[in-house]
Amino acid sequence: MSSILVVEDDRSTRQLLTGLLKTAGFSVTSAKDGVDALKRLRAGSYDLMLLDVWMPKMNGLDVLAALPKCGADLSQPKCRFAKARPEPDFR
Repeated sequence: MSSILVVEDDRSTRQLLTGLLKTAGFSVTSAKDGVDALKRLRAGSYDLMLLDVWMPKMNGLDVLAALPKCGADLSQPKCRFAKARPEPDFR
């Protein structure tokens, strides 16, 4: 079973993606922001990361820049970005 890390700050979107992927048979872990994503990447190994670009605390591009330094298993790095708005909306 493939494991996927969903990184999305919007709770509704995160829950929707996680639910759809689990229903499709994937093992899914979610992270609410870039800082949380790096913690999860250090603790586990994932086949795919779905990564939001605009997030508070640490955006998706900063997560990618930090990957080589965080000690995550990058033996098969695959990442996809999601961007819905032209500008960040940090409520």
